[in-house]
Amino acid sequence: KDSQEPARWTPCCYTGSAEQDCMHRKPKEITSGAYSSDGFEISAHNYPSNADVIDGWSNSAGHRVVLLSEGVWGELGVDEALGCSNHNSYFHCWFGQEKASDDICDETG
Repeated sequence: KDSQEPARWTPCCYTGSAEQDCMHRKPKEITSGAYSSDGFEISAHNYPSNADVIDGWSNSAGHRVVLLSEGVWGELGVDEALGCSNHNSYFHCWFGQEKASDDICDETG
């Protein structure tokens, strides 16, 4: 809801492993604890439409298992909540362990 100035998050680079605590804690960190469960995101850039980015993720073996909660991604139990956004050709989908309360995000978030 509020500005990220100054940024209230720390960088976390994905190394190819589903076992990254810094990645799973991001939902808590960027909401200042308002979202209390673990989660993670997948992102893409420069696709012409929402449908095209979903196709791109679906055709990527690494992203497909995330979308379908297969393997270690299913074991994380983060398929209870999903939120996606597209802003200036940046696409993000967040996966979480529980549904967020309505006051965490607004329509511009």
